[in-house]
Amino acid sequence: MKIAVLGGLGLQGRAAIADLVASVGVEEIVCVDTAADGPARLAGLTDLARVRFVVPEGAIGPALATVLDDVDAVIDLLPQPLMRQAVQAAIATRTPLVTTNYAKSIADLAPAAEQAGVSIMTECGLDPGIDLVLYARAARQFDSISSIDSYCGGIPEPKAMAKPLCYKVSWNFDMVLVSQNRDSVMIEDGKRVAVPAGQQHDNPFIHEIEVAGLGKLEAFPNG
Repeated sequence: MKIAVLGGLGLQGRAAIADLVASVGVEEIVCVDTAADGPARLAGLTDLARVRFVVPEGAIGPALATVLDDVDAVIDLLPQPLMRQAVQAAIATRTPLVTTNYAKSIADLAPAAEQAGVSIMTECGLDPGIDLVLYARAARQFDSISSIDSYCGGIPEPKAMAKPLCYKVSWNFDMVLVSQNRDSVMIEDGKRVAVPAGQQHDNPFIHEIEVAGLGKLEAFPNG
């Protein structure tokens, strides 16, 4: 099997490539990234004997389609603004695609994917992704579930915490801003509660959790 990893030199991309190299049945991994020093960036991380590096040239859509036409499946780890073009290339080449991004922005492409007979699996990252898998697993294993509290966020080491808020961007600041301007939905006392973006940081929706060794952390609804 040949697998392409779009954004293969990013933090997630490098980890994905290392996992694929260790996977039985994967004969070639195509690392697609705009950086030309792929071998140097991955040196020492994993065996590169089955890794082929591709630097796309020209318009992103046709460039991706050229790559995907020669693989069996693709893992899309590109920034969210490029998600649509990656999915369109997957549909055009009938290549199954997995992405970590939310499905909402490409929901309109579902009919085209269905007509092409290609699987597009979204929200397969940490959040969303692993959290949803854990919820489903718990729902199958427990007789009943009365409450699910899910927290996600990066924890900076003490020397990296900027004063006075002790806050540091741990992943993608653009998406932090987007989430702050997106409405939230949660279930409280068995009822659906909609939280407008402008009210996410109001006192009724904020609480603290205590983590051993870290102290108190402020939690608020995730838009």
